[in-house]
Amino acid sequence: MALGWLVQEKALVALMLYHQLKLAFRNIRKNTVFSLINVFGLTVGLTSCIIISLYLYHEFSYDRWHPGHQQIYRVNKLTDEKGKQAQRNGITPGLLAPAALKEIPDIIAAGRFRPWFNDVLVSYDTVSLKLQDVAYADEAWLELFNFPLVRGDRHSALTEPFTAVITASAARSFFGNADPIGKTLITLNDIPVRVTGVARDIPSNSSMRFSLLISWPTVTSPANANYFFWMNNWTTQVDFTFVKLSQQTAAADVGRKLSDLLHRHMPEKEYSYTLYLQALDDIHLHSSDILYADVFHSTSGTIVYTLMAVAVFILLIACFNFIHLTTAGALARAKETGVQKVLGATRIQLIRQSFAESVLVCAISLLLSLVLARTLLPFFDRLTGSPLNFHLLPVWKSGLGLVALLIAVSALAGAYPALFLSRFRSTDVFRNIIRAGKDGWLRKSLVTTQFVLSILLIIATIAVRRQIIFMTTKDLGFDKEQLIVLPLANTDLEGKGSEFTKALQQCPGILSVTATNRVPGQSFNGYGIIPEGFRLDDHLLANVLETDTRFASTYGMQLTKGRFFSADLPTDTNNAIVINEAMARYLNWKDPVGKRFEVYEETKGKVVGVVKDFNFASLRESVQPLAFLLRNNPLYLSVRIRPGSAQATIAWLQTQWKRFDQRYPFDYFFLDQQMNRYYQSDSRLLRVLAIFAGIAISIACLGLFGISIYTTKQRTKEIGIRKVLGSNVADIIALLSGDMIRLVILACLISFPLAWWALDHWLRDFAYRVDLPLWIFLTPSVVIVLIAFATISFQAIKAALANPVISLRSE
Repeated sequence: MALGWLVQEKALVALMLYHQLKLAFRNIRKNTVFSLINVFGLTVGLTSCIIISLYLYHEFSYDRWHPGHQQIYRVNKLTDEKGKQAQRNGITPGLLAPAALKEIPDIIAAGRFRPWFNDVLVSYDTVSLKLQDVAYADEAWLELFNFPLVRGDRHSALTEPFTAVITASAARSFFGNADPIGKTLITLNDIPVRVTGVARDIPSNSSMRFSLLISWPTVTSPANANYFFWMNNWTTQVDFTFVKLSQQTAAADVGRKLSDLLHRHMPEKEYSYTLYLQALDDIHLHSSDILYADVFHSTSGTIVYTLMAVAVFILLIACFNFIHLTTAGALARAKETGVQKVLGATRIQLIRQSFAESVLVCAISLLLSLVLARTLLPFFDRLTGSPLNFHLLPVWKSGLGLVALLIAVSALAGAYPALFLSRFRSTDVFRNIIRAGKDGWLRKSLVTTQFVLSILLIIATIAVRRQIIFMTTKDLGFDKEQLIVLPLANTDLEGKGSEFTKALQQCPGILSVTATNRVPGQSFNGYGIIPEGFRLDDHLLANVLETDTRFASTYGMQLTKGRFFSADLPTDTNNAIVINEAMARYLNWKDPVGKRFEVYEETKGKVVGVVKDFNFASLRESVQPLAFLLRNNPLYLSVRIRPGSAQATIAWLQTQWKRFDQRYPFDYFFLDQQMNRYYQSDSRLLRVLAIFAGIAISIACLGLFGISIYTTKQRTKEIGIRKVLGSNVADIIALLSGDMIRLVILACLISFPLAWWALDHWLRDFAYRVDLPLWIFLTPSVVIVLIAFATISFQAIKAALANPVISLRSE
């Protein structure tokens, strides 16, 4: 009996659901225009939301696939220098990891990681390839991180010297389909390594990447210890240290213990360093202010959080559109609702019916948006530089997320229209006295909010574009154009710098050549300095660039005092030092020339010249103190070429390269492109903002179109009376557009302070920034007002041209 009753109840529910869906389909077909606009607006909004959500999931998933990732930290360092703002960096001494594991019980694992500074030539038999992401790591590395091996034992793969783990794709490049295990590769400095493991290709959401991972005992072996001494002592800081803590251990406490450990082993001059731990989960999005951490493929958290806000903005705008258009269309169905009430329909039934239509429209839009998102995803990949696809999400997460999105959008978009339809009184419907009533404030609030969000996006797009143009065109203090850089490090050319330079100078397209150990756009080496008037325990640090006598002329730099290094003065090699203006300010020297200056454990001499400040790093940073040393360390050759001769000169460079080095492939880059890489993430932000700002405005205009239809229908009789009394078309347009234009102006006034606050906060990341003039705020406002007026005028003109007799009969 009970079972039969339950079956009947379920059958009744199913029948009701069937009839509600049938009515929903019928109403959608009946109101084709409104339905298509609704579906279009929701589809575009949901497509944007899905694509951005995939990007966000990818960015927030970095390194979280390692088991126990919550307990893994990178050891960072805070450098507190006198007279200078403290700086964060991610490098530590090579002996810190083993000492920490031995002396701090809270640390259950510790590992070292040193990616090589540039591409490395790796050879097997007759195959020679230049590999990116070659790195050195100790045996604990594969215990700390879950880089799965498809061949080999992760517990022993890196325990012996002259062994390495290679990725599957790199192995195929060298060995084809043959088994790589046991085969020997020739690496940096002709060091042979035996392949003991093959790792799966590193996923795109990994901060740490490698194509070849060479064991740490390789660099500590007697054969290589002298060359790699800087990776294995307490003084030189170039390695990255990671630790895994036991559960319930406070990272701050371990950071203090690590600082004490560092101070016990390092010379007194380094006591200004303080170590702290950065969670592995935070490395990808929160390393922009940490020096030397760019090897971990980090990005700006500002972009990620901005896109999260954009996704919410667009979804809200799309939902508000749905509300506008549904309530506007409800007037045409008022008598239908009245008849349903007369025939006994309850308010709950009417709400349920309205929700059924909302869910149906949202479901159709969601299905279309999935197809559209899949089609547009490759285009978005190119914009963001992230390899996105629908396979990033597990099936159950995808399904759950889509269901949650459908429910959320249906509830958000369908709640008010359902209540609006269900509250109609039958007597009012048949007497034609339905009005917007007391809920007019809600629709006005939705319109205002839509345009606040749209204006914010437009203002942000203009301001970001101005800042990027400023950064890429600002005078950096040197001429970055027409400069080709040849990396010579670890090639046969490194020991032939002088001969190679002389050969290059024979080319008529080459104006000048200079050799350095670094170039602008890269991190310079940092050293302790002891200038005149200071002591060792003052803990002063500065960047140092090793170069030759042609650097200033090749880079087009200006001297403000003294001279640059001279080839006619051999003593400059040991006794002369050139500094920049920032160094003079740092030391509070008004007349630096002739002052004694020591780069600790490197050279002692006197300042012979002061170079005008130049930006050798990102414009996010102010110009840092810099000292120049005259050294023969040709890790890079910078070649100044004649304008218009790039193609022929590059061919000449390649020919000369092959003359001097038959093994290492020809390599070069343009310096201006290297410098502009600092702003790649900001350029991506600009492109994404511009696209989604356009989408937001388009969707908002659809909503405005809907509300104009609604308003026009509400005031049909009023328009007829005004026309009978002598109003012309212009008067009617002013009447109908006035309220909406006022709402748009209100949106402008609300968005101005919000936009100024957000942009001022973003621009604080830049030491050199543009201002925010008034026109940045006024231009989008004028554009939005014109767009709104054009959208509203369409319906206003249509209503103004209608026959007033028909208008008076309509109610």
